[in-house]
Amino acid sequence: MLVFEFKLKASPSQKQLINDAIRTAQFIRNSCLRYWMDSKKEDRVNRFALNKYTKVLADNPDFPWAKQLNSMARQAAAERTWFAISRFFDNCQKGIKGKKGYPSFKKNSRSVEYKTTGWSLSDDRKYLTMTDKIGIGKMKLIGSRDLHFYEQKLMNRVLDWIVMKNKIIPGIDQSYGITFHAQKYIRNKRSEKFEVLEIQKGVIDNLQDLVVLRKK
Repeated sequence: MLVFEFKLKASPSQKQLINDAIRTAQFIRNSCLRYWMDSKKEDRVNRFALNKYTKVLADNPDFPWAKQLNSMARQAAAERTWFAISRFFDNCQKGIKGKKGYPSFKKNSRSVEYKTTGWSLSDDRKYLTMTDKIGIGKMKLIGSRDLHFYEQKLMNRVLDWIVMKNKIIPGIDQSYGITFHAQKYIRNKRSEKFEVLEIQKGVIDNLQDLVVLRKK
C-alpha cells in the first residue's frame, strides 16, 4: 500500500466539524458492536449485516447526526467493528493463552476513514473538499508530495500495459490517458483516432478510480 500523508490547514470551526465526524464514526462503530452483542447465533450477524445496519442507523430519526456522515465512511466504521470481532474469533480458534481480545467499545477515537466518496481534490491538487453533510468544506493540503507527478506516472503505467496488450495503436501520446479510459478510444500525436478493441478487466475507468488504485 502506498500512502501519502498531508497536513490540513483548517479553521477552528472546521476542526470542530472534523471532531464531529470522528465522534459520529465512533458512534457507528460502537452501535454496530452493540448490535452484534445483542444478536443471537441464528441471526448470523456478519460483516455484511453490519454494513446494512449502518443504513438503519442513518435512517433512524433518533440519530440525525448519523446520516450526515458519508455512507462509505459509515461502512468503514462498521468494517473496523467486524475486524475486532473476527480477530477475537481467530484468537479463540488458535487457542491463544490469556485474554482473547474480546471487542470493546471505543471511548476516544482519533480518526474517520473516507474511501472513494465524500471528498474531492481541486484541479491543482492543493485543496481537499469534504462533500458530505457534515459540512467541513474546503481545506488546504500541506505537504511535499506533488500529486500530479504520481498520478501521471501511474496513468502512464496503466496506459502502457493496455497498449502492450492490444498492439494496435502506433505513436501513442501519453497525455491522452484520461480521455482513453473515459471514452474507450485514444488519439496519437497526428490526431488519428483509434478504437480500443480489447479492454482487460481491472483497467481503471476514470480519474476517481485512479486515486483509489494509487492508495492501494
